[in-house]
Amino acid sequence: MRRLLLFALLALVLGSASPSLHVGNAILKRCVNAALHEMLSQYDKDATFSGIFHKYFPSTPYSYPKSGSNCSIGATWPPREDLQQGIMKEIMLRGYLLVGAMVPDPPDRVNCAFVPGQTKYQTCEGYDVDVVNALAKRISDHYQFSKTLKAYWVAQRWYTSKQDNIIANLNNGNYDLIVASMSINGQWKNPANESEKIPRTQLIDFSCPYQNGGEAAVRGNRALPAGAQPLDSAARMNQMGIIICVQHGTTMENWARANCPMATVNATTDGTKVEEWTRMGLCHCYIAPAMSAAWDVKTHSELHFVALTPGEADPYGIGIRKDSGAGRLSLGIVALVISLLLSL
Repeated sequence: MRRLLLFALLALVLGSASPSLHVGNAILKRCVNAALHEMLSQYDKDATFSGIFHKYFPSTPYSYPKSGSNCSIGATWPPREDLQQGIMKEIMLRGYLLVGAMVPDPPDRVNCAFVPGQTKYQTCEGYDVDVVNALAKRISDHYQFSKTLKAYWVAQRWYTSKQDNIIANLNNGNYDLIVASMSINGQWKNPANESEKIPRTQLIDFSCPYQNGGEAAVRGNRALPAGAQPLDSAARMNQMGIIICVQHGTTMENWARANCPMATVNATTDGTKVEEWTRMGLCHCYIAPAMSAAWDVKTHSELHFVALTPGEADPYGIGIRKDSGAGRLSLGIVALVISLLLSL
């Protein structure tokens, strides 16, 4: 009877737990940090940040990555045997990383196409894509994988609901990483309840900072209200009748609401809309990550750079699922049950 009960408990734990989802994320984080540290330390080589950055922004360094010293803590490669568990083992077996982000979102992710036979995973081109591909190659080369890890992208809106958003779906296992110009110091907000906000670091882990999180204001051709001063500085965005578009729940929204109380701030959960709305004349200007703003101005003649918004230089990191106590507990129970069975 005792043996039957123990078998039942073992079946319950194995059926309800997803060990690979909860275990090994700290090892994945160490691999990512070690690869980032190498890329930042070897900054001036073509296959690192300098070469990738200048491929897209040859003469406009609005948002350079931080120096290698900022990515040295916890940036040692874990032993290969540590990869034989949880999510790292799964990644090695499947041969690719899954990355969540808004797709498409130029210049970070463009020219996306579904992987043959897939309706969920995509390959893309762009700045973020080159960064992730360089990370995957460094991980593969360090451990001498027989094939270089690929990177497939999973299209994910920033926020649809509390159950369907870019952080919840990382924690649900829909992808392994978030690479989406995400500020480490930002807060996670519920658009339906403005008072409901949580530091992102309580919900997910982050890699070490790999990029400066500068932000910039861009104006379109919408006519200014009567008597308004030209939008030629961040300070002049704070005028009656000026409409500023931002992505909801971001440091860009925080800055606009704190520094432009006289203006109207329109926030959307779809960050790709702010540039489109400004070009359509629905907004006078918008605030975006500085590199995205530089790309928008470069590719659309009706958009014009206003200024970098001061005080919003939060570092960007790669989002990684936390190792879960529940996952470790499940594995511990499995080990305990097996040991008891063997002792009977």
